[in-house]
This record gives sequence, structure tokens and C-alpha cells, in this order.
Amino acid sequence: MSEHLLHFIPETLSYVPDAEQQQAAEQYLSEWMAADDIMHQADPDIIFWSGSENFRYPLCPVCRKPVSGTWWGAQMNAIFAVTGEERISAALAPRNTPCCGAPAVIPDMDYDETGGLACYGLTVRYNNSFIVCMDNGRDEIISRVSECLGTPVRLVWEWI
Repeated sequence: MSEHLLHFIPETLSYVPDAEQQQAAEQYLSEWMAADDIMHQADPDIIFWSGSENFRYPLCPVCRKPVSGTWWGAQMNAIFAVTGEERISAALAPRNTPCCGAPAVIPDMDYDETGGLACYGLTVRYNNSFIVCMDNGRDEIISRVSECLGTPVRLVWEWI
């Protein structure tokens, strides 16, 4: 049986909400989810939040073409070759895309909600019905989770 996860990750790479903020987001999401289906993960180093089977290479911010896997893999290897603040600096360094040469910051590229980078993630398992999947609830939940965590968040949909 497959598993579906939804990661709420901060737009700011190094942001980790405090325990009170994490608890507020968990309490809000528990209106639809069992406590066992809500998880927090934090790391002093950046984590790559992958959509697993759902993952697609990001789009170039200028020409909107998907970047090649070879190029993207090389950029990720360079980022993950270092740790701590060096990793954050490496992730935020602009790199010229192979398609049109436009400068791009890897975490800010358009992953179409199939990947992202952050030091913290709030994950929900949504094998059962979950309101964020519905168009009319999506923006409200993103806004409320962002408010609870004290920062704007991005989504990463993971299918395992």
C-alpha cells in the first residue's frame, strides 16, 4: 500500500519554529488528522524534502523549462558536500541554469510542490481524506499553518 505525506516547510531555509508554534500547528491540524499522523522534523543542516515518486526536477525561473537531472544533481551534491552554515550559504548561492543561463537559487526554484529545502518540516500523513486536498480549503490551511508556525510555508507532496 502506498503512503501519501504532505510536508509544510518554511520558505526561509534555516527557520525552525519553537515548541509552542509547533504545538499550535499540530493542534490546528488535529481537527482533521489523528495525532499519530502529524510529525515534526528539524535538523541544524538543510534537509531535502522530496516528493519521492511524485518528485520532478525544478523549473528554470526564467524560461520555465525543467532543468536537467544531471545539472540539478551536481548542484545538490555541491550543496550537501558541506554542513551547517556553509550548506545554507551554498544553497543560497546563485547558479546559472543550463537551459538559458539565468541565475537561480536552488531552494527558490519552482518544484511544483514536489520538493524543497528547509531545516524544519511539519509532515502529515493523509491516506484518509484531508481538507487541504480540496481547492476551497487549501489556501486557508496554508495560511493557518503559516500563522501557527510564525512563517510562510511551502508544500511538498510526497508519494511513497
